[in-house]
Amino acid sequence: MAALDAFLTPLLRAGPRTLAQAELAMGLADRIRTDRTIRRVADFARAEGLSVRALQRLFAGYVGVSPKWVLLRYRVHEALERAASGAEADWAALAAELGYSDQAHLVRDVTATVGVPPTAYAR
Repeated sequence: MAALDAFLTPLLRAGPRTLAQAELAMGLADRIRTDRTIRRVADFARAEGLSVRALQRLFAGYVGVSPKWVLLRYRVHEALERAASGAEADWAALAAELGYSDQAHLVRDVTATVGVPPTAYAR
């Protein structure tokens, strides 16, 4: 997660068009990082009083990636942290806990992100 934070923080701070918009984007990205209950962009946008499109434009302009990308990366990182912990992983339960519809979606996202399925990563 530190690597993702190191990647996102400079993007949020680099050349903001308006300080208020940049601060809002930084705050929203930080909330995604710290609030593990955020699972869907539409729900997050609604909770923040924004349309999905407004949230997407804000992230595109000040973060450089979509809010969905940020949510996905933090979920994948959380799954990988658990995989690396050494404990036997119940991938179906972890997928449900992280807001995935099933284990296959978790495996697909992890594989797309790191190049190997979570079971191979855990070894």
